[in-house]
Amino acid sequence: MRPVCTSFDAALRETRAIARGQQDELRIGYLMSAAQTHVTPALKELRRDYPKTKVTLLDLAPGAQIEALRAGTIDLALIGHEGGLIAKEFHTRTIATFPVVVALSADHPLAKKRMVALKDLAQEGFVGFPEEDMPGRNGWMKGICRDAGFQPSFHWLADSLTHALSLVVSELGVTLLPAYLTKFPHPGVVLRPLRDSTATWDFLVARPRGKVSGSVQRFLEALKGT
Repeated sequence: MRPVCTSFDAALRETRAIARGQQDELRIGYLMSAAQTHVTPALKELRRDYPKTKVTLLDLAPGAQIEALRAGTIDLALIGHEGGLIAKEFHTRTIATFPVVVALSADHPLAKKRMVALKDLAQEGFVGFPEEDMPGRNGWMKGICRDAGFQPSFHWLADSLTHALSLVVSELGVTLLPAYLTKFPHPGVVLRPLRDSTATWDFLVARPRGKVSGSVQRFLEALKGT
């Protein structure tokens, strides 16, 4: 009977810990490119205060993160401006705002410039993204270019950031990206700031509305300081 009592006591302690939010599971959808600057520092703080919380990280495209939120298979989504498209469904908060840069092949004539004017991209072929993977991303680029007086021509669609940068190199295409990506060099690609644009890119966290567990709240608080 002793082992049974011990097992029962352990289960009771675990149940109470879960009820207090000290031991639970946190499922996070995120963009791999944002892991080092935002996810990793916040996780260090979470693990310090909630060491028994099981954390599952899922590297998902923004479209997949949105669907996972709707299906209830993740608790938090760390995405770009796409989060603004679901603000009526979920609670969203901007974590950081970045200026915009243009990605160019190192062999592109514009790569020699320290800064690039948007109008210089008017005749370039743009690399875009499928709507199901990155909803609103092409529209975001169109808006930036429209402010400069032209409509971008999307010659290619990339299913990931890596694919997009590969097309920039192999096809001499161009695309617009948040400036934090300058910390992650890609062979053959240069990222140049825009000379005449006030365009920005928002990084957001989205979660279902309503009460959250202690671990979710602690992770959200940790994100404020990144």
